[in-house]
Amino acid sequence: MSVQWSSLATVIGGTLAALVGGVLGGVISRRHESGRWSRDRRMEAYADLIRSYADVYNQIADLDDQGRRGKPDWADWTRCLAVVYMVAETGVARQARQIDIAFYDLTINAGDRRIARPDWVALRNALEREVLAFVNIARNELGALGPALPALWGRPNDQA
Repeated sequence: MSVQWSSLATVIGGTLAALVGGVLGGVISRRHESGRWSRDRRMEAYADLIRSYADVYNQIADLDDQGRRGKPDWADWTRCLAVVYMVAETGVARQARQIDIAFYDLTINAGDRRIARPDWVALRNALEREVLAFVNIARNELGALGPALPALWGRPNDQA
Protein backbone atom coordinates (compact mmCIF):
# COMPACT_ATOMS: atom_id res chain seq x y z
CA MET A 1 0.00 0.00 0.00
CA SER A 2 2.89 2.38 0.65
CA VAL A 3 4.01 1.88 -2.93
CA GLN A 4 0.62 3.13 -4.14
CA TRP A 5 0.83 6.24 -1.94
CA SER A 6 4.34 7.06 -3.08
CA SER A 7 3.28 6.64 -6.71
CA LEU A 8 0.23 8.79 -6.11
CA ALA A 9 2.32 11.43 -4.29
CA THR A 10 4.77 11.46 -7.19
CA VAL A 11 1.96 11.93 -9.73
CA ILE A 12 0.25 14.64 -7.65
CA GLY A 13 3.56 16.38 -6.98
CA GLY A 14 4.47 16.33 -10.67
CA THR A 15 1.04 17.60 -11.65
CA LEU A 16 1.17 20.43 -9.10
CA ALA A 17 4.70 21.36 -10.19
CA ALA A 18 3.55 21.50 -13.82
CA LEU A 19 0.53 23.64 -12.91
CA VAL A 20 2.57 26.03 -10.79
CA GLY A 21 5.22 26.25 -13.52
CA GLY A 22 2.58 26.91 -16.17
CA VAL A 23 0.90 29.62 -14.11
CA LEU A 24 4.21 31.30 -13.24
CA GLY A 25 5.34 31.10 -16.85
CA GLY A 26 2.09 32.65 -17.99
CA VAL A 27 2.34 35.47 -15.45
CA ILE A 28 5.94 36.22 -16.41
CA SER A 29 5.14 36.05 -20.13
CA ARG A 30 2.11 38.33 -19.76
CA ARG A 31 4.11 40.80 -17.72
CA HIS A 32 6.90 40.82 -20.31
CA GLU A 33 4.46 41.31 -23.20
CA SER A 34 2.65 44.07 -21.31
CA GLY A 35 5.93 45.87 -20.69
CA ARG A 36 6.94 45.44 -24.31
CA TRP A 37 3.56 46.72 -25.53
CA SER A 38 3.87 49.77 -23.25
CA ARG A 39 7.41 50.48 -24.44
CA ASP A 40 6.31 50.19 -28.08
CA ARG A 41 3.44 52.66 -27.48
CA ARG A 42 5.83 55.14 -25.86
CA MET A 43 8.31 54.76 -28.71
CA GLU A 44 5.53 55.42 -31.27
CA ALA A 45 4.37 58.48 -29.33
CA TYR A 46 7.91 59.87 -29.15
CA ALA A 47 8.49 59.25 -32.86
CA ASP A 48 5.17 60.95 -33.71
CA LEU A 49 6.14 63.96 -31.60
CA ILE A 50 9.48 64.28 -33.41
CA ARG A 51 7.74 63.90 -36.80
CA SER A 52 5.23 66.59 -35.86
CA TYR A 53 8.05 68.79 -34.54
CA ALA A 54 9.81 68.54 -37.92
CA ASP A 55 6.59 69.37 -39.79
CA VAL A 56 5.79 72.37 -37.60
CA TYR A 57 9.37 73.64 -37.62
CA ASN A 58 9.61 73.43 -41.40
CA GLN A 59 6.35 75.34 -41.76
CA ILE A 60 7.60 78.04 -39.40
CA ALA A 61 11.06 78.24 -40.96
CA ASP A 62 9.88 78.46 -44.58
CA LEU A 63 9.18 81.95 -45.83
CA ASP A 64 6.96 82.62 -48.84
CA ASP A 65 7.81 85.06 -51.63
CA GLN A 66 6.63 87.99 -49.48
CA GLY A 67 8.82 86.91 -46.52
CA ARG A 68 5.91 85.58 -44.44
CA ARG A 69 6.10 82.40 -42.39
CA GLY A 70 3.99 79.34 -43.10
CA LYS A 71 1.07 78.29 -40.92
CA PRO A 72 1.92 75.04 -39.13
CA ASP A 73 -0.48 72.25 -38.23
CA TRP A 74 -0.76 73.05 -34.53
CA ALA A 75 -3.61 70.57 -34.11
CA ASP A 76 -1.33 67.66 -35.02
CA TRP A 77 1.42 69.00 -32.75
CA THR A 78 -1.02 69.35 -29.84
CA ARG A 79 -2.38 65.83 -30.41
CA CYS A 80 1.13 64.33 -30.47
CA LEU A 81 2.08 66.28 -27.36
CA ALA A 82 -1.05 65.08 -25.53
CA VAL A 83 -0.30 61.46 -26.42
CA VAL A 84 3.22 61.83 -25.02
CA TYR A 85 1.74 63.31 -21.85
CA MET A 86 -0.51 60.25 -21.53
CA VAL A 87 2.08 57.50 -22.09
CA ALA A 88 5.45 58.97 -21.10
CA GLU A 89 7.27 58.84 -17.84
CA THR A 90 7.34 62.16 -16.00
CA GLY A 91 10.81 63.28 -17.15
CA VAL A 92 10.01 62.70 -20.82
CA ALA A 93 6.65 64.47 -20.51
CA ARG A 94 8.29 67.46 -18.80
CA GLN A 95 10.86 67.72 -21.56
CA ALA A 96 8.15 67.51 -24.24
CA ARG A 97 6.54 70.51 -22.54
CA GLN A 98 9.87 72.36 -22.75
CA ILE A 99 9.81 71.85 -26.53
CA ASP A 100 6.31 73.30 -26.62
CA ILE A 101 7.45 76.33 -24.63
CA ALA A 102 10.42 76.86 -26.95
CA PHE A 103 8.09 76.56 -29.97
CA TYR A 104 5.85 79.18 -28.42
CA ASP A 105 8.79 81.52 -27.84
CA LEU A 106 9.99 81.05 -31.41
CA THR A 107 6.58 81.69 -32.98
CA ILE A 108 5.79 84.70 -30.78
CA ASN A 109 9.19 86.32 -31.25
CA ALA A 110 9.57 85.51 -34.95
CA GLY A 111 5.98 86.35 -35.72
CA ASP A 112 4.92 85.83 -39.31
CA ARG A 113 7.69 87.92 -40.82
CA ARG A 114 11.37 87.73 -41.65
CA ILE A 115 13.61 88.48 -38.65
CA ALA A 116 17.33 89.18 -38.37
CA ARG A 117 19.44 86.06 -38.79
CA PRO A 118 21.09 86.22 -35.33
CA ASP A 119 17.65 86.46 -33.72
CA TRP A 120 16.36 83.49 -35.73
CA VAL A 121 19.45 81.40 -34.95
CA ALA A 122 19.13 82.14 -31.21
CA LEU A 123 15.44 81.18 -31.17
CA ARG A 124 16.04 78.08 -33.28
CA ASN A 125 19.01 76.96 -31.17
CA ALA A 126 16.95 77.27 -27.97
CA LEU A 127 14.26 75.07 -29.53
CA GLU A 128 16.78 72.54 -30.81
CA ARG A 129 18.45 72.27 -27.38
CA GLU A 130 15.07 71.27 -25.94
CA VAL A 131 14.51 68.73 -28.73
CA LEU A 132 17.96 67.23 -28.19
CA ALA A 133 17.29 66.96 -24.45
CA PHE A 134 13.96 65.25 -25.22
CA VAL A 135 15.59 62.76 -27.57
CA ASN A 136 18.29 61.90 -25.03
CA ILE A 137 15.83 61.54 -22.14
CA ALA A 138 13.53 59.38 -24.29
CA ARG A 139 16.46 57.24 -25.51
CA ASN A 140 17.55 56.68 -21.94
CA GLU A 141 14.02 55.84 -20.79
CA LEU A 142 13.62 53.37 -23.66
CA GLY A 143 16.91 51.67 -22.79
CA ALA A 144 19.19 53.07 -25.48
CA LEU A 145 22.70 51.80 -25.67
CA GLY A 146 25.56 54.23 -25.47
CA PRO A 147 26.02 57.79 -24.31
CA ALA A 148 23.72 60.73 -24.94
CA LEU A 149 23.74 62.22 -28.42
CA PRO A 150 25.82 65.41 -28.61
CA ALA A 151 23.73 66.96 -31.40
CA LEU A 152 20.74 66.29 -33.63
CA TRP A 153 22.03 67.77 -36.86
CA GLY A 154 25.30 67.89 -38.73
CA ARG A 155 25.21 71.64 -39.36
CA PRO A 156 26.90 74.09 -37.00
CA ASN A 157 24.57 75.86 -34.55
CA ASP A 158 25.12 79.31 -36.06
CA GLN A 159 23.90 78.31 -39.52
CA ALA A 160 20.43 79.34 -40.63
